Amino acid sequence: MSLLTKAEEQELIHIARYSIEYGLKFQKPYIPDVKKYPEALQKKGASFVTLLIKDLPNESNLRGCIGSIHPTTSLVEDVSLNAFNAAFKDPRFPPLKVEEKDKIHIKISILSPFQKIQANSLKELYDQIQPFKDGIFLKSPAGRATFLPDVWNKIPDKERFIKELYRKANLPYDYPFSKIQWFKYTTEHIE
Repeated sequence: MSLLTKAEEQELIHIARYSIEYGLKFQKPYIPDVKKYPEALQKKGASFVTLLIKDLPNESNLRGCIGSIHPTTSLVEDVSLNAFNAAFKDPRFPPLKVEEKDKIHIKISILSPFQKIQANSLKELYDQIQPFKDGIFLKSPAGRATFLPDVWNKIPDKERFIKELYRKANLPYDYPFSKIQWFKYTTEHIE
């Protein structure tokens, strides 16, 4: 069930695209006047903005993905900043060029509040996560990382999913389990 109306969802796609266009012109993100947006978009929210190149095959079409783990600002501001950062600040890619602008497909994932997972072992962790539904956030003194629920499409195996999350957090797989906090969340997708 969507928490936003279709009009509010389209408003977020519009603001993401506008922030990217603004960034191409001014090399900075567009800062929206929050009061001009519907109340649902004025509330604090955490989002990820994923940019895909429409013309490329599915496996290689990622062009940028940046997001917020915790809500610290309004959803409309969060989406605007993350769209800019996905286009110009994702360290895996060069900054977006003007000629790529019209090839970009925008996908927004709005994160639910985090739910702490109480687990004393990997087996207990595996028992509490649902592939294709749960995003997972790993937090430790040595590193942190998250995978959105979409990552299950590429890594459907729980053990490999968690191993890759360790790798993303720059942790060895034998890092002490007791030093890691685990959280799960869901996302609402807008395209």
